[in-house]
Amino acid sequence: MKMLPPVLLALVLVFVGCTRKQAPKLPPYAAYTFQDQDGKNIKFERFKGKPTFASFIFTRCPMADMCPLTMQKTKKVYDKVKAEGLSANFVVFTIDPVFDTPEVMTEYAKRYQLNLNDFTLLTGTDESVSKIASELANVIAIPSANYITHNVKSVLLNANLEVVEEYKDNEWKPEDVITKLKTL
Repeated sequence: MKMLPPVLLALVLVFVGCTRKQAPKLPPYAAYTFQDQDGKNIKFERFKGKPTFASFIFTRCPMADMCPLTMQKTKKVYDKVKAEGLSANFVVFTIDPVFDTPEVMTEYAKRYQLNLNDFTLLTGTDESVSKIASELANVIAIPSANYITHNVKSVLLNANLEVVEEYKDNEWKPEDVITKLKTL
């Protein structure tokens, strides 16, 4: 009878050691497919594994304090990440997928001098773009003839693609993103 507790303990340890730790479940939007600036289809889950900074723009935005300012700030975040030796994905989603083809997105990247080894510009179907904009950042876009009315937002995601911080209306500083990124 004295052997029963050690044997029982050994069995418990064996079973505990055999259980597999499950990977964290990714959000539903991780499975959505988009086209990058090269026209390649990619799933958003490709960005899991390290933090991701994502912004929502449309390339023909005429308002200097909206999409162009978002891109300027996003580029500053990128420059600081590189300067400080940090690691993050940088993703730019269009909210105008009909106009913003992969070719247009490539030209946009050139305009902002984005390193396409580190930045991914994504477009897709109206449905996929609307879903990711809504689910990831609660961005609402209302198209008209030559303009899209939308709220301005960027988000910081953790390595599991979960939103950890929202940056609204360009009322944020690149330093704030870096500070939060360092905690991930």
